[in-house]
Amino acid sequence: MKSFDWLLNTPIAHRGLYSESVPENSLPAFYAACDKGYSIELDVHLLADGKIAVHHDPSLMRSCGKDVDIRTLKSSDLANYKLFGTESTIPLLSDVLTLINGKTGILIEIKNMTFTDRSLDAAVLKLLEGYNGNVALQSFNPSTVRYCCDNSDLAAGMLVTWQKGGKRSAFLNFCGKLHVMKFCKKADFIAYNIFDLDNNKYVNKYIHDKKMPFLTWTVRTPEQQAVAKRVGANIIFEKFTPEK
Repeated sequence: MKSFDWLLNTPIAHRGLYSESVPENSLPAFYAACDKGYSIELDVHLLADGKIAVHHDPSLMRSCGKDVDIRTLKSSDLANYKLFGTESTIPLLSDVLTLINGKTGILIEIKNMTFTDRSLDAAVLKLLEGYNGNVALQSFNPSTVRYCCDNSDLAAGMLVTWQKGGKRSAFLNFCGKLHVMKFCKKADFIAYNIFDLDNNKYVNKYIHDKKMPFLTWTVRTPEQQAVAKRVGANIIFEKFTPEK
């Protein structure tokens, strides 16, 4: 039976413990979170040479001011891109594993936006073989979650949101509805948008009634942490210091 109590009890720093001077999804941000006793959340994409980069957006425009798709780069190219005007560069997932080395838990969001290509999913599982530390996986993609559950002993969870209106891609609109769990019944936990928690019938149906382990994201205030506590969810947080 999979054991991931650490995931449900220790607050998780969203993209590391970042700030104006410490960029998100950087080695300094992950070190800072580890030093403060938090678990970390990060995002991964597959590079052109098969290595795995830690970065949120497919594009480098927001983080580096370059109109470049990270998936077209090789690992040797990453040193050329500085994050948010700092000296930090985009790390590889292997760099993060070496840095953390089992000192804190790592929650990896697999940024796979296709239902048919499992290359990124497989590369992540391969890299994690033999890693001696707490790791869990999550994705908005039910195919990715199912693949990870079928091919790994690591806990894998479904990222979920359900927001009416707003600009969202067709892919995330489909995957974002909690009833997508019908297609991914093997998920070990759910990570649900903090803005969608109150008075939500899906939370009761799939989480409370079925006792599904539960995280919520992205928590940015003590008031939001209180909401999470009320519904029994551990938090993925940023931009404030949460209670432990």
